Amino acid sequence: MRILLIVIIFKLISINAYSSPKSLMNSWEIQKYKLQDQNVLDLSFDIRIKGQSEELSKQKKYGKIKDLYYTLYWLPSGSIDVKVNGLEGKWRELRTNLKSNLYGVVEVLFPTSLFKVTRGYEMSLVGNKTVKAEDKSFQKAFQEMLFKFDKVGVLTEIKSKNSLGTQILTFINEKTRVTKNNYITKKIIKKNFYGPRTINSIIDISYGKVGKYFLPKSLELTTELSVPPGADKKIKNRVIKKNSEIEFSNFSVNKNVAMKYFKK
Repeated sequence: MRILLIVIIFKLISINAYSSPKSLMNSWEIQKYKLQDQNVLDLSFDIRIKGQSEELSKQKKYGKIKDLYYTLYWLPSGSIDVKVNGLEGKWRELRTNLKSNLYGVVEVLFPTSLFKVTRGYEMSLVGNKTVKAEDKSFQKAFQEMLFKFDKVGVLTEIKSKNSLGTQILTFINEKTRVTKNNYITKKIIKKNFYGPRTINSIIDISYGKVGKYFLPKSLELTTELSVPPGADKKIKNRVIKKNSEIEFSNFSVNKNVAMKYFKK
């Protein structure tokens, strides 16, 4: 009888655990791996995109570029910045564009809290595993977002819609002992549907030990652009593929490097 009562109570708790959008999103925020979990309070590291120096050098506009790389600075307060290194001369517009292109990588490594992403949206539950966010003001980047979770409250998909098209992000997450059984995101599958074009991307994230810390070490990005016949006369190939390899190195953890950078 006692065992039966415990089972009933457990089922009731499971049913009511995600009784609101907040409780469902909070479940993911608690379970996902965060740098603060291993007491990382100040972080910086270098980022190199394989072949990028050679690509820019071939344009002959910026001179010979021997080693183009970036330094990322992060604090748990949410302060993040990227510095471009290896360019001779000011090249302000180029530096700005290079930094902008890297923001996607930054978002993969340091994903924005779901509560911050949905701030200002009207929230509701669709079933017991999907959160719906609607923009009633029509001033946000997306008019509607759907966040799907699995049975234990782990984020599996974000579907976003606006007037231009639809974006679907699918997350492949994994538990590890190194992260004290918190979930790390190992792969992100991104699909964008804009009119007749589709852009599909697959991001594979590799992690490893840096001293006693467990940190991201590299990204592999595969992007595929598909254009139907006659949709764009400027594009000869209907399918364009591009692979990018991004490596992280020269880690500095809890040495006040980021703090000093932001105090400048």
